[in-house]
Amino acid sequence: MKSYCVAVVMYKALLILCLCAVLALCYGCSSDGDDAGSGPNPVQSVSLDSHEMEVEAGYTEELTATVTGGDNKTLTWYVNDIENGNDTYGTISQNSPVTYNAPDTWPGPLPVAIRAVSVADPTKYDSCMVTVTFLIIHVDIETGNDDTGTGYIHDPVKTMHRGMALVNTDGTVLVAPGVYDTDHGETFPLYHKAGVTLEGEDWVNCVIRGSDEWGYAVSLENTGSAIRKFTFESDVDLGQERWEEYVYLRGEDVRADSIRTSQRTYVAPIKIRNATNAIIENCVFEVPYLTPPTSGIGQNRGISFSDGNTGTIIRGCTVSGFRDGIRVTSDSNPLVENCTVQGNDYGINLCCYHSSSSNPTPDLGGGARNGTGGNTIMYNVECGLYNETYNVIFAMYNTWDNDPPVAGEDYCNTSTGGVIVD
Repeated sequence: MKSYCVAVVMYKALLILCLCAVLALCYGCSSDGDDAGSGPNPVQSVSLDSHEMEVEAGYTEELTATVTGGDNKTLTWYVNDIENGNDTYGTISQNSPVTYNAPDTWPGPLPVAIRAVSVADPTKYDSCMVTVTFLIIHVDIETGNDDTGTGYIHDPVKTMHRGMALVNTDGTVLVAPGVYDTDHGETFPLYHKAGVTLEGEDWVNCVIRGSDEWGYAVSLENTGSAIRKFTFESDVDLGQERWEEYVYLRGEDVRADSIRTSQRTYVAPIKIRNATNAIIENCVFEVPYLTPPTSGIGQNRGISFSDGNTGTIIRGCTVSGFRDGIRVTSDSNPLVENCTVQGNDYGINLCCYHSSSSNPTPDLGGGARNGTGGNTIMYNVECGLYNETYNVIFAMYNTWDNDPPVAGEDYCNTSTGGVIVD
């Protein structure tokens, strides 16, 4: 009898153990994963690769989430506590890396909160604060409208002039491909606000075309203003009235970048006057060389300085076909590096008007501004570097017609100054 009782007890104990095992298996492997966070392998953390970022209205940005621990790594994404977001604050995809699509219109100055929440354990999440900005005004000659356009990416204005009126300080006027001229409602000259960049989407197909008016197309006179990625054209024949300059730099920390033209102006495609720390970079000015006499075509320069200029940099530019490729006057001290100046009458012309009180001191390599040179100064008809100043000009580490460069051919001194080439 005792053996029978012991057997019954052992049998019941075994049944209880089996039942516990089954229950543990069932509750530990929930099919919907809702309890996975508290199971034997819980989610430990959710972390995003960025916790703060700026996105322009109408643009997108990616975010990547990392889930540490847990068998179920699924996340739910919220924008301002709205699953998937909405048109007001932006939408977000539900896979990693996710794409945040900023709203087409500016939602205001307050940040937008993106939150990634673990499905297995909603107490595990991470957030990113997004500032949606409205710093880009879009211009499109084909689809824009100056009367009703807001300048948002899907609601552009028609003219650069209107874009300049709408843009805020330190913003960008982004211009779609097309020909922008007075026939299409454009107004010149274009004046930049402080810190504003006028930028073409494509420097070959974004064209600013001039008319038979004197003056200049774009004026960079306010601090930090810039123009980049445009082709400039003139719609008048050589010798007629036309723009004096395409771009006029006369402010502080102003910049002309990736500007190109194959048509000369009355003075020069770019003129620098009383500017401080201006940068002219990656510009290409290649016009057909004119066999003298060249009367009636104006001053015929590629890049021209007048009055005092301090701290200008000319870097990576190509200038060809002019009377003076680069003309430097007055108390200007430009740093010229990695430029190609060839096929002009005078490659670089340093003019002081025979006055010891007005002497340019460019650094073409090895000079006071620690210039690295790297310029190609070749095939210029009269002289590569023409120096009529009272100063010693440093022009080291460059490529000339002759190696080593020869006085009277590669460089010419017509006053008491000199040239150091090695």
